[in-house]
Amino acid sequence: WRQAPPAIIEMVKTLRESGVVAHAVQLKEGDTVVRGPEWNRQDTDGGAGKRGHVTQFDSSDSTYKVKWESSGEEGWFSCTEQNCELLVVEAASAAELSARPAFPILLAERKVLDAVAA
Repeated sequence: WRQAPPAIIEMVKTLRESGVVAHAVQLKEGDTVVRGPEWNRQDTDGGAGKRGHVTQFDSSDSTYKVKWESSGEEGWFSCTEQNCELLVVEAASAAELSARPAFPILLAERKVLDAVAA
């Protein structure tokens, strides 16, 4: 297991301190999301920890359309096994969340999430 970058550790700590539990899993329409480890869009989401809702999925390029609660802005965001700009904080169906495939690229960050929570 490799050490997660300091920026990821700080993001995770900030989320945990605000009571947000994030999941590095495949997204679905209806999910509530926050910015993830590959976020590079400044504050188009309204700021770190702000929530948005997945409204559409484009399977041709694995992008998700998200409408942000705080700003009302909409945009398309990437989330693949290699690069994920978003993390799930509430699933459209909470019962099936744990059955979704995890993104391998984020397994180190998931370990950091667990360590920070302890």
